[in-house]
Amino acid sequence: MFSSENVIRLYMDSMSENRLLEVFKHYLDDTISPEELAFLFEWMKGKGFEGDLDEVLTAAFANPALAEPGAPEDKEEVWAALADRMREERRPFIRRWLVTSLSAAAAVLLVGGYLLWHKGSPALAPQAQTPAAATTAPAKAFDAPPGIKGATLTLANGSVVSLDPGAADHLPDQQGSARLSRNGHQLVYAAGATGAALYNLLKTARGREYTLVLSDGTKAWLNAGSSIRFPVQFEGNRREVEVTGEVYFEVATEKDKPFVVRSGGVETTVLGTHFDVMSYSDEPRTEVTLLQGSVRVNGTLLTPGEQANVSRETGALVKADADGKRVTAWTRGLLDLDNGDFGALMRQISRWYDVDVVFEGMPKGVHIGGLVHRDVRLSMLLGYLADNGVHYKTEGKTITILP
Repeated sequence: MFSSENVIRLYMDSMSENRLLEVFKHYLDDTISPEELAFLFEWMKGKGFEGDLDEVLTAAFANPALAEPGAPEDKEEVWAALADRMREERRPFIRRWLVTSLSAAAAVLLVGGYLLWHKGSPALAPQAQTPAAATTAPAKAFDAPPGIKGATLTLANGSVVSLDPGAADHLPDQQGSARLSRNGHQLVYAAGATGAALYNLLKTARGREYTLVLSDGTKAWLNAGSSIRFPVQFEGNRREVEVTGEVYFEVATEKDKPFVVRSGGVETTVLGTHFDVMSYSDEPRTEVTLLQGSVRVNGTLLTPGEQANVSRETGALVKADADGKRVTAWTRGLLDLDNGDFGALMRQISRWYDVDVVFEGMPKGVHIGGLVHRDVRLSMLLGYLADNGVHYKTEGKTITILP
């Protein structure tokens, strides 16, 4: 629909980096120098370029002056088709960088894809495949955007308030002042006068995440498909909350008032510390991972770097060593692919991208590893899995994993 030169020009204007166009061209014709490659890496470290690029695509499709015969007519088709193009790319530069910055590789290939397309590739759409060997939907390339900041808040009186982007930036009055942060991505409760206990419920759907500051100053990060029930003001000699899904806590220290988290039959007690609780109903166990301080999980003491695994079926608790930074990678906008459990990985993908995953088999002899940004589109991530030997087919919002 639009010229590659116009796309690149618009993109360069949006990034305010005149140097990038020349570097991209050198990358595409394999003449990129070590200095230019270092420059490209530095640019990739920046955040927000995928959003900028999406805005450029939207503007380009809305501008009839940029139209070209025979080019794709749908922005989503462009994103998904370029993901297929990415799977075809075998340059070592992309292969090395993909594991740690998939969205950066996508940005390079999005610009590069248009240049390659205009160099002679007749179409960006994926080729049709037989259902048995399909890795994308045969009729139209499959894709989904990443999750966003958003949640719902259920107040003590039962009323429900949306905290998604674009929702009203105020909350109904209730005992214990609560407010939204300026950017709308954080809910903050202030300490106030005590009184009758009022409980609120903060809940993230699939494809959502959110941050909460409780009245004692404790911070809680909710992953997709999670919830926390908490008092507007803490009363008595214990601070108690209930969670489902996955929540990371940085607990404010109050020596005389332990902080208690209840999750799936597991009780975690702390005074002031940093820890992660993962207790999704579709996972076989509840995991409590300690990063700082100390906690007791059903009476068992953990020290930093340890994880308590509590079987959902039997209630048995097993302690193990754990890398807290990897466990909490999601709080820093990263998806950890190297957890040794492919089923658990696909359930993470299901929650974050709001898609369903069905298993007709499990990949054999496949090792998926590394960290990727959670702001990449699903097609990019599926392309990486396919490159590593994972076979799948798609229909609607369902991904079926094949043997």
